[in-house]
Amino acid sequence: MRFLIALGFSAAFGAVAASSDAIPDKTTAPEITVVESNKNYLVKLDCVECPFAVWDSSSEVSWQTPPQDNALLLNFNIDAQGTALLLNGKRILPLDPMPLDVKAPQVAANQTHEIAEIDEGSQHDLSLQYEHSLLRDKEPGKFWVQFNVTGWVLQQTTVVHMDKVDQKLVQVLLHKEANGTDLRIEEIQVVAREDRKQPYRMKCGRPAIVKTTFDPAEWDEFGKFGTWSRIMNLVLGNLGGFWYDNFQHNARVLLLALWLAITVFLVRRWHQARQEEKDVLAEDDAESALLPSYQYSVIPVIKIEEYD
Repeated sequence: MRFLIALGFSAAFGAVAASSDAIPDKTTAPEITVVESNKNYLVKLDCVECPFAVWDSSSEVSWQTPPQDNALLLNFNIDAQGTALLLNGKRILPLDPMPLDVKAPQVAANQTHEIAEIDEGSQHDLSLQYEHSLLRDKEPGKFWVQFNVTGWVLQQTTVVHMDKVDQKLVQVLLHKEANGTDLRIEEIQVVAREDRKQPYRMKCGRPAIVKTTFDPAEWDEFGKFGTWSRIMNLVLGNLGGFWYDNFQHNARVLLLALWLAITVFLVRRWHQARQEEKDVLAEDDAESALLPSYQYSVIPVIKIEEYD
């Protein structure tokens, strides 16, 4: 699937050219471009002191020396149903289950206003290492989503950490109607990490924030390294091929393999059930962070006197 990342769109798909031979805008694109007000914004997030990948015709990568200033393109938009926030095609509110591999194209920092047609899921895109934070706002129905890119991975071979002190992040203020629909973007900011919106504490004393981190280098197609779920997936994924190659004509070994497969399956289901319970608790935390702050009236204390 192909999508258009439009640098220089106005709120209403830009100003239409008066003639077919209009000259394209060659000026440098701003940090934030409004594609459609309250619905779609394109952010050019500077990647401070990052290497810059150069691709040849055979899709081989080399690294520019010295690297030019470069940035990541982040396309924030509300989905067609008006109920979710997407980032480069991936749902980040409500946040999809991990692993949520968000990819972004790398461009020169002096990228112009011209429209760039990019392949979604292209091998040239960078897998982002990120910190996702959801903060409630004091105003009912409003909350912040902070997306802090902490690094990126290219083809599982190159890992770059975006840890410079002047590296910035993106934070988005959203408003959701009481009926649960009509989600809209009220504000989008690119700010220094130390200037990010800070959570306030709820009446229970807990900070009104839910934080999730993801590092693509810690995952493969079987799951997250060092977890039981990945071990189970790895065993089940290789068991079928191993049996087919070695034991399909041996009845005794076949029974043993079936018993092992059932055991592994049951253990995996038990582990998944525990993980689902943890996910439910995490969702409850997220919901509690977004609940409006109700003001309770002071209830008078009734004094009961005893008489002889």
